[in-house]
Amino acid sequence: MTFLSLSSPPRLVSTWLLAMITVCATTSCSSEPEPVAGQEIRVNTQLSGAQKDPSVALNDTSSVIIWSTSVARGETGAGIFGQRFNATGQPEQSQFRVKTEPDTSYAETAVAMAPNGNFVAVWAAFKQGDKRNTWDIYGQLFKADGQPDGAIFEVNYAKKGSQEHPRVAMDKKGDFTVVWHSFDQGGSIYAQRYEYSGLRKGDAFQVSSQTQDQLKPALAMNETGQFAITWECRQNNEDREDICARWYDPTGQALGDAFLVNSFTKGSQEDPDIAIDAAGNAVVVWSSDGEHKNAEVYGRRYTPTG
Repeated sequence: MTFLSLSSPPRLVSTWLLAMITVCATTSCSSEPEPVAGQEIRVNTQLSGAQKDPSVALNDTSSVIIWSTSVARGETGAGIFGQRFNATGQPEQSQFRVKTEPDTSYAETAVAMAPNGNFVAVWAAFKQGDKRNTWDIYGQLFKADGQPDGAIFEVNYAKKGSQEHPRVAMDKKGDFTVVWHSFDQGGSIYAQRYEYSGLRKGDAFQVSSQTQDQLKPALAMNETGQFAITWECRQNNEDREDICARWYDPTGQALGDAFLVNSFTKGSQEDPDIAIDAAGNAVVVWSSDGEHKNAEVYGRRYTPTG
């Protein structure tokens, strides 16, 4: 199995699209997806509250699912939770707690896993009564057995405006990158690189060249640490969304400027996702409502340099 780190949480359409491109390039294939193996299962064991924002990561032998639980104000049980599974889909332990704190809202989870089973979870949290009245991004490293590896850490450096929509990807060494959108200046995309130990690799850096209405980033990284980021962007203050992207080498150096992904620019282009293979080839997918009356899904393939 080729190690592949997808934007997290991955959407089925992008995973399926990349698989079809990879398999159909060398073999004949049907236009219909393969049947699923096994029956659907309930991941969460806690039944109180609303279980939302699931995210999944996997390697050759195991997988982990992270999600948020929300409750009515004044009730207990809100937090970030997870469940680990073996290769046959059987739970490896009971549902575990990533983070819970009274009077705090949690949302927008993301998780990434290394080949050795170590993984990292990130999420957005909002503390009731905080004078800043904003969301922030947090993370927690875990060992392969599901035990926390160190303390919870705060990802974003900015303290002005909400920090939201975190995504994370990890390479074969366990080094990882977190990306999110920040409202410190109206909507910019930022990223922060980390070593496998959780130490920062330099400071957070701005991905988008513009600072207004740059939202909903998605991130993918391959086994060498090369990564690519895509997001919703507005160009020159136009009243519609496009899809932008930017490529980075394993040292975090940008391989050129941010560029426009979609060629059709009528209507809005939204909800991008991305996947990348070991050689650095990538696929970006998104939803478009401009070319036809109904929303459709589009994709574009890229070489390692974008």
